[in-house]
Amino acid sequence: ATPLLSLSLFHLVYLKSNTNVFTAELFGMLSRCVYHSVETAYCVGVLPLKFLQHEYIYFDVTRCMILTAFVAVHSFLSLFCLELHCLGSEVLQQTRLLGE
Repeated sequence: ATPLLSLSLFHLVYLKSNTNVFTAELFGMLSRCVYHSVETAYCVGVLPLKFLQHEYIYFDVTRCMILTAFVAVHSFLSLFCLELHCLGSEVLQQTRLLGE
């Protein structure tokens, strides 16, 4: 619920103040990548710990936090590269139109 709330607040407050379509689209792309990477890290690193049924299972909190951070960063970079690959030609064309 917290990533969704922060994403909606970011969209309603910050993006509405920017009138430039290019920067609004860029920040929208970044916010989508951040939201999905946090969601992925939550599903991979935090959610399985909630369903531990045995008290004798040992897990290291530090190692879990490091792996969760690694998953978040890795999924952010993967999603960002995918977004840039899909929208790269369109963004390049928009920058050329703004430059002329």
